[in-house]
Amino acid sequence: MASKTKLAPIVRGDTLRYKIVVTNPDGKTHPDIGGTLIIFTLKTNATDLDPGVLQVKYTVPSGITGGINAANGEAVLTVGSTATDALALGSYFYDFQWVISSIPPVVTTIQYGMVPVITDITRSTS
Repeated sequence: MASKTKLAPIVRGDTLRYKIVVTNPDGKTHPDIGGTLIIFTLKTNATDLDPGVLQVKYTVPSGITGGINAANGEAVLTVGSTATDALALGSYFYDFQWVISSIPPVVTTIQYGMVPVITDITRSTS
């Protein structure tokens, strides 16, 4: 289920919105991901301890929110502008993990790779 995909560069200081679509192992259908957890992590080195330089945990709401349907495996994870503003320029390892609470938890990496953080031009937003 994991895909190594190249994310668009992160522009320091921008708000990020990542649409996540989880697919069942058949590659055609989507599980209901309402109530589950999506984790986005950025690290300088893949072996660094969590939370790395940035980690966002998002509990997916059930139902349809803002046109996104959890019952169809969809979610939108948002990273705030203050979090990206604190990032140093450079390349980072990243992944998105889908976590179902159980003992032990069921963890699936849904995307991973490298992403650059690039400079923003406008620094003052007031």
